[in-house]
Amino acid sequence: MLQALFRKTRADFSSRPLQTVLLFIVIAAAAATLSLALNVQASSREPYERLRREANGADIWVTSRSAGTDLNRLRELPSVTETGEPYMVSWENYGIRIGEKKQQFALVGMGPDLPKFDHSVVTAGRWLDGAGQRELVVDSGAARLLGLDIGQEVDLQTEEGTQTFTVVGFAVTASRAPAPNDDPAFAYMLPATLQALEPDAIFGQSPEHSYRVGVRVADGLAVFEFLEELRVIVPGPLEIRAASAVASDVGATTEFDVIFLQVFSVFALFAAGVIIANAVGGQVLSQLHDLAILKAIGFTPQQVVQAVFVPNLVLSIAASITGVMAGLLLSPFFLNRSASLLGVPAAAAFNPPLLILTVIAVVAIVTLSTIFPAWRAGGVSVAAALAGGDREGLATSRVARLAAASGMPQVAVMGLRDLSRRRMRTTMTVVSLVIVVVTATFSLGLEATFARTMDDPSAVGAPPYDIVADRDTYRDEDARALLDAHPDVESYAAAYYAGGRVGNEGFDLRGIDGDFTARNWPLREGRMPGRAGEAAISTVLANRHGWQVGDEVTVDLADSAAATFTIVGRYTDVDGNVMTVTHDSLPGDAPPSDYFIQVRPGVDHREFGNSIIEASGGNLDPELLSETMRDIRDQFRSVLVALNAVLLSIAGINLLSSLLLSVRERQHDFAILKTVGFTPRQVVLSVFSGSLALALLAVVAGIPIGLLVTRGVFVLVSNTAGTGDNVGTMPGITWLLPILPVAILLAALATILPARRASNLRVAEAMRYE
Repeated sequence: MLQALFRKTRADFSSRPLQTVLLFIVIAAAAATLSLALNVQASSREPYERLRREANGADIWVTSRSAGTDLNRLRELPSVTETGEPYMVSWENYGIRIGEKKQQFALVGMGPDLPKFDHSVVTAGRWLDGAGQRELVVDSGAARLLGLDIGQEVDLQTEEGTQTFTVVGFAVTASRAPAPNDDPAFAYMLPATLQALEPDAIFGQSPEHSYRVGVRVADGLAVFEFLEELRVIVPGPLEIRAASAVASDVGATTEFDVIFLQVFSVFALFAAGVIIANAVGGQVLSQLHDLAILKAIGFTPQQVVQAVFVPNLVLSIAASITGVMAGLLLSPFFLNRSASLLGVPAAAAFNPPLLILTVIAVVAIVTLSTIFPAWRAGGVSVAAALAGGDREGLATSRVARLAAASGMPQVAVMGLRDLSRRRMRTTMTVVSLVIVVVTATFSLGLEATFARTMDDPSAVGAPPYDIVADRDTYRDEDARALLDAHPDVESYAAAYYAGGRVGNEGFDLRGIDGDFTARNWPLREGRMPGRAGEAAISTVLANRHGWQVGDEVTVDLADSAAATFTIVGRYTDVDGNVMTVTHDSLPGDAPPSDYFIQVRPGVDHREFGNSIIEASGGNLDPELLSETMRDIRDQFRSVLVALNAVLLSIAGINLLSSLLLSVRERQHDFAILKTVGFTPRQVVLSVFSGSLALALLAVVAGIPIGLLVTRGVFVLVSNTAGTGDNVGTMPGITWLLPILPVAILLAALATILPARRASNLRVAEAMRYE
């Protein structure tokens, strides 16, 4: 029996090499997409963990922010197994500008000898020299953003003006994500140099001048347990940062890639299942004579099922293993962004259980798609098999009869005739094409969202202005004078930031000095605040705390007494947990951090940005929101194009396979058509008309489904991004129109080989075959 199955399997593969190759490609592509999604998700933290091992990094970093805090007492904690040396960090406004690009820095004072425990890792150049008082080692991510070179002299912007330093190296630390994930970035200098920059600073006694140290704790200790121990012996305000939180920040680089890969992998697996079921059903119909012979020589129905099922099982195992390995090899492409910033190789973690699970999942889908047609083959009697199976499916199509009655050309009628002859095959072919239309609709929705956002940043929860300019070290009065005098400024508002807390939940408190009614904020309910004591909250903050418009909320303010705010509105904010109030609701007299600028219509944003950079001596740092969105769009566009191409290929293969089976079954029909005078061109048009009808049917059915799926994915992506609301833009008719010519092109390409076979068919051979 096993030998017979082996011979039958080998014969099946050799008798239909093209179909075997096509099925192999489809299964491998589906497996590769699923493997890619799972590997990228499982390996998103691997680059960071590799860095932490190289840095001999700590588990938790503790930052002192007030007088009387002795970080040396951390050694007394029973859970602490190792402690690093505290180092100085200045969080004052420091920046480096290179042309249009600027990066903020926190200055870190470290000695020339890197410690063995929890040290920074040099990714290029060298570490600080003991005699190098004007040397800098710069965060690798920031160096990449600015385009810095080793040995380059840079001007460090300070409150007292610029000072020149030489960049001698790039480095990363396990204590925080590199720029742009974390801002400001770290720049390292000798402690004496930092103290000379800020001679009056007392480190460890204020939020602006802190001491920071890394500790290693006992295995399995939770962060909150460590915090409880810490508060007993080290009172006062402290900031702690766990390695797990840093890993999450680094992993966020691939967060959206994972979402898109997961969505497309589900589509690909579903499409692959449809195609396999379709192909196996066609195989059964084409092998009825062989199956009858098997039954005649003594094969039981169960053995016939095995004869149909085993070849496809073997093919699926080989293809899924190939696809899984391809997904593993492609994973570094998606991990490269975070890995390159961390200065480590981009490699996916080899996870055998995950790889085996992927193979099992794909094989299970193939099994479910194969078992029903195989079971039907086992139930066909010898007489029915020799007669050609169920002939009722070969009756004239209702669609064809309607087409003939409506006066359509006979060529088109013959092409449409096949649509309901094999209803299951037609349905599955249309379903696979619908999946492509759905994914194309989703991708066009993303393009529409980016296009709208580049014109109106508030569409995704950004401030309803064209430009956000960071003040950095520029004096507030000088910045306002510059903006007031600039002829291209239509309006602007100053933004102030403070920390707020309700219970154990912290969030950003943003104060705006300007007219809220002058701009169209992305409100979902109510209005923006109009006076002191009123607040508008982001949708994320509202959902997290269950706050409603009209509620009164008491907020603990940093370094100040608590304040009570009445919630008057709820709006979408790209920054997530934000409460927006009027400037006079905030304590203290700190200057603003940013300016939200609206330029006059027709003004080029880049030229305007360059003009205020020059006018401010490089101190104002404008972010052009349209350019930011364009960069994000370009980052994801290549991924979406590749995934759409995979699904388009899968659907094209299914359409090609269906047409080949159809042409084979209709050889007798084509022979008759040629006998009565059909030319080869008319035969080709007949095959194409059926293919075109399937493609058009998929477009009609797929676009409404695609719009529903697009809305659902937008909600998922919005929640992941922290906006807490659906900020996507649904594609309109002008965006969806390109789907139609692509569907027609796909139908034409899939028709080439089957139509050629049909047009080259010899009448004598076809009649003899029948």
